[in-house]
Amino acid sequence: DEVGIDVGTKIIPVLVEALGPRFAAPAAFDAVLKDGRKGRKNGRGFYLYPSEGQQRQRRKRADTSLYTLLGVTPKSHMLPATVAQRCVMMMLNEAARCL
Repeated sequence: DEVGIDVGTKIIPVLVEALGPRFAAPAAFDAVLKDGRKGRKNGRGFYLYPSEGQQRQRRKRADTSLYTLLGVTPKSHMLPATVAQRCVMMMLNEAARCL
């Protein structure tokens, strides 16, 4: 969301060519882009962002309409620490591949 989903997906073919198919974009990205979700730049991506005119104190919040768009149902609530741990584990796996 921060860089722009549309911008981020432009690097995917380069990554796939250089590093292999594990860097291929999931099919869900096509649906997200077709729905006009570009991230922070247009206020809508995986999160919803308050517009400039709205209160600055309001923070981004997850856009739950994505579940319908992608045809998925969340199975349970994950603690923020669990989400962070999973992200770190993915980075550690990539670091191990570099060795």
